[in-house]
Amino acid sequence: MFRLATGADDVGLMLTSDYVRVARGACAALPNAAAAAAVEAFLTRVLPACTELTVDRRALLALLPGGGAGEGGGGAGAEADAAAAAADALMANGLLARHASGGEALAFSVPALGAVIAGVVAGRRELVALVSKRKYREVLEKDLLGGGRRPPVRLRGSPLGAEFHVRDAWGMGALLRRDGPSGPLLRVPPRGA
Repeated sequence: MFRLATGADDVGLMLTSDYVRVARGACAALPNAAAAAAVEAFLTRVLPACTELTVDRRALLALLPGGGAGEGGGGAGAEADAAAAAADALMANGLLARHASGGEALAFSVPALGAVIAGVVAGRRELVALVSKRKYREVLEKDLLGGGRRPPVRLRGSPLGAEFHVRDAWGMGALLRRDGPSGPLLRVPPRGA
């Protein structure tokens, strides 16, 4: 589970096996062997031990190779520097990001997730604007998703399909869904509600 930068309560879900595959794919493109070793250590040592959305930097350094040596789990000398360099490599390759709250917390991330989030936000905004321009600020769901001979609505700002954005906007409350005589109806909630 990942906290997304689209809103305060937005999270994304990804199976651990898919995450490991994506991380290893990003690792394969790395020219630096030390960074590739850091990614592999992250996947085998850190990921199984952390079950939260974030990890504290000290806990991360203790789990990385060289970070658990010495008193207090802080590492010593070159080993501590190697663990810190591995943590920096993980951040540089998009597997970790600084948490918005600041401090020592690091959030788990997916490499190249920014482009997907930009598409989700743009598609959501475009869909809500499209429904807002309709009479009574509502539209039949089948008019957006395509029904019969009508193709689904094409959202220019997103590579994702209309069905994804309809479910996304409905799930976050940007659109309301109710049954109508001709099928499910999507409606923009009244202002101030």
